[in-house]
Amino acid sequence: MSAVGRYLGELNAAVGAGWNRFWYEPAPATTLGVVRIAAAALALVAVAAYGPDLIAWFGAGGMLPVPLVRELYPDHLSLLDYVSGSGLWVLYAATLAALAALLLGVGGRVAAIAALVLTLSFFHRAPLVTAEFEPVVAFLLAYLCIGRVSDAFSPASRFGGPSKSPPSPAVSNRIAQRLIQIHVTVVHAMMAVAMFAAADGVWFSGEGIWLAAARPEGPLVDLTGWENSTKLFALASHLTTAYFVAFPLAAWSGRLRPLALAGAAIVWPLLAVVTGKVLFCLAMAAGAAAFIPAEWLARAAEPTAAAD
Repeated sequence: MSAVGRYLGELNAAVGAGWNRFWYEPAPATTLGVVRIAAAALALVAVAAYGPDLIAWFGAGGMLPVPLVRELYPDHLSLLDYVSGSGLWVLYAATLAALAALLLGVGGRVAAIAALVLTLSFFHRAPLVTAEFEPVVAFLLAYLCIGRVSDAFSPASRFGGPSKSPPSPAVSNRIAQRLIQIHVTVVHAMMAVAMFAAADGVWFSGEGIWLAAARPEGPLVDLTGWENSTKLFALASHLTTAYFVAFPLAAWSGRLRPLALAGAAIVWPLLAVVTGKVLFCLAMAAGAAAFIPAEWLARAAEPTAAAD
């Protein structure tokens, strides 16, 4: 065999091994457990918010009549299209129950699929009032259906008994985690591109955070007294821009991943405060948590286990 042939054979073997290791190496459910808790909690809050005006939104003669929504969004399927009155309350209660089960880690994949279908029914029934948050929490819930998400941070994993061995790593956990990681990376990259395309280069001139906070309906706190802190806002804008530009690459590097996760822990709460888009920012932080190595979480849990 020629040197070129040997090289191509070795390259093919290396690429194949790397591909299989990336997608199919069994992984524990620990990291998915963290994402599961966060995504389920956020979806629970979002769906629960419909409760006080459930009939006003979705009932017969409500603000979002089925014919109008179907005309504008013919591809949106929702179980709520087929019920009214007491049926709405039944589906509402079932959705909250499914999300609570997923949050607690009860019901495994059945609870995850039920939570996804029922939550999407609410999102698809009210597309006129959804925003950035709903698509993010939707893909998190969808990918969680693939893994064995109840194998960590759940009653079964906690109180399974002294003779019960811990759940073994699974290929499905790896696939679910990789899909979340890739999707979150793409969202970060798209937001970085949007920053480059922003009018007058406000994110690179240091005005991005200030302009986001200057919207009257935006920030969670009144920042009008900070208008003279231009250097502070410029620093925050530059660091935020650097985070979005760097995250799509740094998150995949073992050496740089701690910096990427630290950036996520700072930037997303900051954006939640200055933009007021709390659920979206928390959902993105939950997605970024998919990059937390399971070993870190295992080490963090060791003192608790020792205390028990």
